[in-house]
Amino acid sequence: MLAERIRYLFDCSGRTYGSPRITLDLREEDWQVSQNSCQGGTGALSLTRNRTRWHHAGT
Repeated sequence: MLAERIRYLFDCSGRTYGSPRITLDLREEDWQVSQNSCQGGTGALSLTRNRTRWHHAGT
């Protein structure tokens, strides 16, 4: 059940949230989880977030 919720929150974020943010969202929903258990869940589900690319202006 926890793994399903982690996947749902991750997909709803546009695949940008990492385990710290997902942990906070789960705690707001009254789940009792640690960041380590959430990090383990994202790793076990092979969830990798989309990295935003920063564009630097040239001189």
